[in-house]
Amino acid sequence: MNNETEIQGLRKDMLGVLALVFFLVAAASPLTGIVDGVLIAILSGNGAGMATAYIAANVILGLFAVGYITMSRYVNNTGAFYACIATGMGENIGSLASFIALFAYIGAQLAMWLCPVSF
Repeated sequence: MNNETEIQGLRKDMLGVLALVFFLVAAASPLTGIVDGVLIAILSGNGAGMATAYIAANVILGLFAVGYITMSRYVNNTGAFYACIATGMGENIGSLASFIALFAYIGAQLAMWLCPVSF
């Protein structure tokens, strides 16, 4: 094929819904930060309240999945969340969101390493 007519990326309908859902759950795993405090919550006597946190996390993940899969139809870029946000809200907001995500990931790691847990 000629370089001018060569198409980059996946063919149409190459990934099914199930593949996108599994990719989405893997990509959105930082959302599990909502329920990272299970051990501490149970130890402090709030075990029943954690059921609500799990339900809330699943609802949020479900809404996120619908939005992300919908955006994947319109964004033909491998830039993940930055590409989706930059397409919808502009490059400046996309860059800001990427830095917010970076600091959130760092914060989650620090919380997991520095949180004192007594057994």
